[in-house]
Amino acid sequence: MPAGRLTYRVDDGILVLTAVGSPSSADRRATFDKIRTDPQVPDGALLLLDTRRLTDVMTSLEGERRLSELLAGLGLKMGARCAVLASGANPAATHFFQAAGRAYGVRVGLFDNEAAARLWLTASLRA
Repeated sequence: MPAGRLTYRVDDGILVLTAVGSPSSADRRATFDKIRTDPQVPDGALLLLDTRRLTDVMTSLEGERRLSELLAGLGLKMGARCAVLASGANPAATHFFQAAGRAYGVRVGLFDNEAAARLWLTASLRA
C-alpha cells in the first residue's frame, strides 16, 4: 500500500491542501517547498486542510508537531485562518490542532462539510 500523498491547489483564492493515506515527513516538506515557491499561491492564503482521507492515527502531541511543521513549511503563504475538514478519525489530534493554532496566531475551525468550511474561511473577507 502506498504511504500516501499530499496535494494542493488554489481554488477561489483558497489554498486547498489534501492529505490522503499517510504522507511521510519528506512528502510534506516537498509539498510545502512547492507551495512556498508557487506564484499562484498568494501570501497569507486562507487554508482549507482536507484530512478526511488521512489514515494516520495521531496523538495530541503529533497534532501539535504537524501544526508547527505546517506553519514553518508554508511560511509567508500561510494566512491567519485554517479550516480543517476532518473525518473524526483523529479527534484528539484535530481538537489539539485547533487549540494549538491560537498559540501560533492562527484561527483553526473544524468541519465535516467543505461548503461550511469555505463559508467560515471567507467570512472575514465579507465583513
